[in-house]
Amino acid sequence: MADTTEIIFGRWLRHRPKTFFLIFLLLAWGLRLYGITFQSFWRDEVDAVLFSLVPLNELLGYFTKPGWNGPLYYLLLRGWIELMGTGEFPVRFFSLLFGLLVVPLTYRIATRFLPSRGALLAMLLAASSPYLIWYSQEAKMYGLLMSLGALSLALHIEALEKGGWLRWAGYIGTLWVSFYIHLLSVFLFVGQVAFFAGFWPRYRERLRAEVTSWLIVAAPALPLLRWLVPDFFSARPTGFPYFPLPDMLSILLTGWSVGVLSSLWPWSTLPCIVALFSSLAVWRKSLPLWAFGLASIISLHLICLWKPVFTDRYVIYLAPAFYVLVSLGIINLKSPGGSKRAGGLRQLISTLLLLGILAADADSIWKQTHFPIKSDFRSAVAVFREHARQGDVVVFLIPYVKRVFDYYDPPPYRAVEAPYTNAGMSEREVDAYLHRHIGYRKRVWLVLSEEAMWDARRLVPRWLEEHYEPVLVGRFTRVALYLYQQPPVRVDLEALKYRCFLPLVLSSGPQ
Repeated sequence: MADTTEIIFGRWLRHRPKTFFLIFLLLAWGLRLYGITFQSFWRDEVDAVLFSLVPLNELLGYFTKPGWNGPLYYLLLRGWIELMGTGEFPVRFFSLLFGLLVVPLTYRIATRFLPSRGALLAMLLAASSPYLIWYSQEAKMYGLLMSLGALSLALHIEALEKGGWLRWAGYIGTLWVSFYIHLLSVFLFVGQVAFFAGFWPRYRERLRAEVTSWLIVAAPALPLLRWLVPDFFSARPTGFPYFPLPDMLSILLTGWSVGVLSSLWPWSTLPCIVALFSSLAVWRKSLPLWAFGLASIISLHLICLWKPVFTDRYVIYLAPAFYVLVSLGIINLKSPGGSKRAGGLRQLISTLLLLGILAADADSIWKQTHFPIKSDFRSAVAVFREHARQGDVVVFLIPYVKRVFDYYDPPPYRAVEAPYTNAGMSEREVDAYLHRHIGYRKRVWLVLSEEAMWDARRLVPRWLEEHYEPVLVGRFTRVALYLYQQPPVRVDLEALKYRCFLPLVLSSGPQ
């Protein structure tokens, strides 16, 4: 009986797997290139550019400076920017290259668990994943991080199966690099340990080499522990909310299944859920991948019990294993009793699962490339550029977004940081602060983005509404732009007339 991939793509797949490998790779390239500049840069992307452009000695100092995450990415991006520039397209294209690399690496991982045609299915799911496409189009380290995760897993499999110090060195080196791309890639290492345990005792003879690799991998993490451990036990808040483990799993499942925006959610996650449960039926094959993913997530959750640091993109390196598991579940749907009728029904279900996943992917990809999702500072600056005048004052709430505003090259203006009122600042203090910094300027702009984390009581907008008249309002995705102007002086003509004639009346009285 033909398998699911042959039903979808025809029996030609059996004889031309290399052709389909190339087709899926080109599909991944096109989907990642399409709409790459549709979304505006948001503050994290502009930060990546700015951090990369600091003086070189300062950038190198990030490797040992407490609190810095991803210094190696900024160093690599610096070299790319020097060649290609700081525009949206070239900076995001740097991430696209690594995001594209994940697709053939997913295929390579899948060949250990599936026949070549099943591995092509995993490659297709990675190529069309709206989640992987989204982070392949973001000017941050996540494209590189997911490619390092896939590469380390592929090299780990090669080292376990074939041995050789070069393979082990490649695996260890990949993990070393990942530590300085993102701090939380330490949980990638935890997952790799669990991955080996999931294969036990198949690779028992590799135990000595595996344990040795653990000790070597830990070496570059030791300098980080010098400040990570004190930071972990400090009372300083992280700014991240706490998510219970079921919520973490739900967030990851949703992201990996349907991306960052889907009109079909939650039904669009159903095909992946069914496929994952199906993969448990072949647990001897799927156990290492389940162990790899769950060990990483659970260990991260244990850290979050004390210090919440979870957001889904921080463990993006687990996504390729997810698509291999989904493919494993689709391919291995079998008849429970072996009858022809039951087998045909299972084949129909697996085909519908794949079609459902691809349909959900298409819906999410369309949304990501046709609807603004990130903070739309590009549009806000375009409006400001059209209406700004010399001498205008711009109040930023929150002040940090001034970096993003300035990236889009607005005309000259005088910037004012909005006061931080969430610490208990009174209305009188806000009034004194704004009078001191704005004075009697005739025109004041207000840029609002993420304002609740700075001025939850909206004291700054209220002050401007009391002292000025709004003459322009621009509302964009996650950004609002207001232009305030001093109201014209209203003259009471009757009172003015009385004041003008009063001296004449007085002068005509008795001398």
